[in-house]
Amino acid sequence: MVNRWWVMVMGGVGVWVRVVVSSWVPGPMGTLAINGVGSLMMGLVYGICLKKGLSVHPAITAGFLGGLTTFSAFSREGVLALRASWVMGLLWVVGSVLVGLGGYALGEWWGMR
Repeated sequence: MVNRWWVMVMGGVGVWVRVVVSSWVPGPMGTLAINGVGSLMMGLVYGICLKKGLSVHPAITAGFLGGLTTFSAFSREGVLALRASWVMGLLWVVGSVLVGLGGYALGEWWGMR
């Protein structure tokens, strides 16, 4: 059984890292960077585990990486961008999703090597 305590602790660590990174790169670009790096890290973890036949611990994925990445900030920034300009808003939303998917795919490929 998963020790929920570790998931909670690692979630707190992920949130703390997000706050620190957001202070260096504030606003939408900070959210994009955090979500891109978090997706890359998620892919890397899964790629390594797949290659070695290991199971992924939820404290790393749901905990740390779940606390690090932020769908709510992405959603808010997407709505604000869409209100300002449909074109820029759509570019922001599609670009953010592509960064996340690309980051995960790159991480998994890297982890499987």
